[in-house]
Amino acid sequence: SLSLDQLRGDLKSQISHLKRLLLDVAAHVNVVLDYPEEGIDDPLPKNLRENLEKVYEEANDLIRSYEKGKKIKEGVKTVIIGKPNVGKSTLLNSLLREERAIVTHIPGTTRDVIEEVINIKGIPLVLIDTAGIRETEDIVENIGVLKSKEFIEKADLILLVLDASRNFEKEDIDIIKTIKEKNKKSIVLLNKIDLDRRIDEEEIKKLELNNIIEISAKDSLGIDEMENKIYDFIFEESISDSSEKLVITNVRHKTALEKTKDAINNIFITIDTEMPMDLISVDLREALDALSEITGEISSEDVLDHVFGNFCVGK
Repeated sequence: SLSLDQLRGDLKSQISHLKRLLLDVAAHVNVVLDYPEEGIDDPLPKNLRENLEKVYEEANDLIRSYEKGKKIKEGVKTVIIGKPNVGKSTLLNSLLREERAIVTHIPGTTRDVIEEVINIKGIPLVLIDTAGIRETEDIVENIGVLKSKEFIEKADLILLVLDASRNFEKEDIDIIKTIKEKNKKSIVLLNKIDLDRRIDEEEIKKLELNNIIEISAKDSLGIDEMENKIYDFIFEESISDSSEKLVITNVRHKTALEKTKDAINNIFITIDTEMPMDLISVDLREALDALSEITGEISSEDVLDHVFGNFCVGK
């Protein structure tokens, strides 16, 4: 599982790496500005321009990872959905490994919405068990059905439960249509495989359902496979190799990285429009300060040490 401490450690070293790339540029710019007698007239040689491009791209990747990081931190909103009495509550209990939802054989028992958090391989899933979706005269249950549709809207992932011991009904088709209209990520759980199978395989093919997993919620069959599928779904690419797939979870870090990107963008504009070099140092300072917000302060001393380290100035 992915620990936030490990992420913090990796982030710190990544940001330090970006700062070093910027300090090389700052050192060059300072020498050009402060020591005109050195006769360095190229405002920014190719290798330093590449430094800036690298910082820009890596900051951009980290910003894009924020949505994924948010899911690690806050949980993936997962809605369990299906017509009444297909075994949604039993599935919820088998995931929670405890009796939390009332399980009865009267269709339409779950009138409210139950929320629970479970952990799959280090990632929290906020499980939302909804009232079965069905057209209904009962005003209380009708509110539950409307809420279910709202939750489909908000969900990151939908677990659609179908009953293998019954054939498709209009309600199943309606739910599938709703999920497809909303273009939602979903996993289809064919439940009750411990009973005689009545569901029409041809119908399943026709509905073009992907990611079908056969389970028996009552006997906890297929639950591990389902958990693996959920994990793969949340991270289409593996994030276990965090050196390449670093993830940020903090909105303050995201804002700081956006400031860094903007500052570097300004530097490119300054160079391309041949504006005074002084502007580059202002933007470099801005970018370094923004990165420092993530890892702790950088002083002007660092920049000067870097200048004297890289050039034989004043020695």
